[in-house]
Amino acid sequence: MELKQLALKIASQYIGDFIPDNEHDDAAWLEALMKLGNPAHWIAGWAYCISAALSCFWQAAQQLNVSFPFIASPSTQQFYNDNPTLQTQMPSIGAIVIFEDGKTAQGHAEIIESIQPESGTPVILNTIGFNTSANGHASACARKVRVIAQLQNPDGFHIRGYIDCSLI
Repeated sequence: MELKQLALKIASQYIGDFIPDNEHDDAAWLEALMKLGNPAHWIAGWAYCISAALSCFWQAAQQLNVSFPFIASPSTQQFYNDNPTLQTQMPSIGAIVIFEDGKTAQGHAEIIESIQPESGTPVILNTIGFNTSANGHASACARKVRVIAQLQNPDGFHIRGYIDCSLI
């Protein structure tokens, strides 16, 4: 099994897990996930979208006995900047999509689970995101549907690019 496929499989095990509204970024499932691999050195209370995704890739690399392919960071934008040889503007299954909020340092990350259509110009990304909103909870692991055309405004929440470990 390829690293990206196994990381997706690991991430999918957490879909539906959420942090109760009276807690902040330190649910038991998240703490357990990070104990299995925390290459970004996440600390409870921090945003965790990229750290949780990287934990899934870390676990997959360990299980496959391959090198962890990323320079890890708990910041989505720093993670993107630190991995220039893995940057692409073309989405692929298992790649990490990096979002940016305007020209700020704020962002978000999700793992691409599927792309529609499968050939030609990608239109929709189906993703698994950590620290995202789902079922009325502000902080959860959930599947998301992202319409690429709606995420192109550089002054708003938009796709900055993709990090793809298969580019090594």
